[in-house]
Amino acid sequence: MTDTIYRLETNIDDCSGELLGHVMDLLLEAGALDVFFIPIYMKKNRPATLITVLCREDAIGVMEEILFRETTTIGIRSQAMERSILERSRDNVSLSCGEIAVKKVVLPDGSIRLYPEYDSAAALAAKTKIPLPDIIADYYRNAGNKEKDK
Repeated sequence: MTDTIYRLETNIDDCSGELLGHVMDLLLEAGALDVFFIPIYMKKNRPATLITVLCREDAIGVMEEILFRETTTIGIRSQAMERSILERSRDNVSLSCGEIAVKKVVLPDGSIRLYPEYDSAAALAAKTKIPLPDIIADYYRNAGNKEKDK
């Protein structure tokens, strides 16, 4: 399956990491599909950050408004991109210590792959005081294999 998304980019050379983190949160809360930062060097060898936002066409205006309001950018580049995506859904899986959410993905050959959702596993780890790596290992050791066989 394919769809069209948009990549918005801007270079920022005078913004702190804390402010950039705030901008990322705002963009994701406003519907960005993804936001990421890449360290770059601009003219005169100034260290800077490339902000990349992936969004749907109907969200471009909101994303640009956030970038202009919350950063020092004076320009944003945009580009339409076609992407290939897999069919996906969410499900819950019971572990010995509780339940976690998983992402269920259908591969092109029809087989199914499950991935534990980080936030859900982290919340269970905090609730049970079990280390997160142990929660994830328990999932793959037990529930992960059983779910794939369904």
